[in-house]
Amino acid sequence: MTMAANKVIAICLGSLVLLWAEVTYADEEHATRFPGEGSQTVSPDGKHVLINIDSEDDSQTAYLGDNHALYLLDLETTKIERIRSYGRSVEVLWSPKGSALLLSDHVGSDSTDTIIYTLNGEKRQIDIERELRRQMGDNQSIFNNHHVYITGVGWLGEDKVEIKIWGYGDIDPRGVTLRYEFTIGDGFKKLQ
Repeated sequence: MTMAANKVIAICLGSLVLLWAEVTYADEEHATRFPGEGSQTVSPDGKHVLINIDSEDDSQTAYLGDNHALYLLDLETTKIERIRSYGRSVEVLWSPKGSALLLSDHVGSDSTDTIIYTLNGEKRQIDIERELRRQMGDNQSIFNNHHVYITGVGWLGEDKVEIKIWGYGDIDPRGVTLRYEFTIGDGFKKLQ
C-alpha cells in the first residue's frame, strides 16, 4: 500500500539541499532499493524518513563518505543523521511497526553486509555477520567460502527477521543456501 503525505520537507546537508512535497510510505512487503527511482521511504508509523543521497561529483562523494549515503530523519524532533555511506546498492525493509530498519548493503561482488538499526529506546546497530561469527564462528560454509552473501529477507515480527546466507567457494563449490531466523537479543535459529 502506498500513501502520500501532504508535507513539504526541506533538508540541508552541507551544500546539499533537498526539497520534496510528496513522501512515499514504506511498503511492508517489498524492500526499497537505493539507488533507485525514489530517494526516500517513510517508516510505517510515520515517525522517520530514510533519505538516500547520490553523489554528483567528487566533492559530494567526499562529503557523503562514498558514492551514496542514507540519512535518517526523525520527523518528531527534526534531527537528521547519516546512518550509512555505501558504494554500490542497498535494500532496506522497515519493521512492521517502524521501530527498526533492516539494511542489506551489497558492498562487493563477493559479499553483502546486513545491519539492523533499532530506532526506539536505545538506538543501536546490529551487524548480522558479527552476530553469526559470535554464535557460529566455526561454520565453514559461512566463513570459509570466498563468495558469501548475507541478506535480510524480511521481518517475521517487530524484533525478528529472516536471514538468507548463500554463496560458493572452496568449501561449497556447487553452492550453499542457508536460512535463519534472527531474534534481536536472542540470536539465530535455523529454518528448514
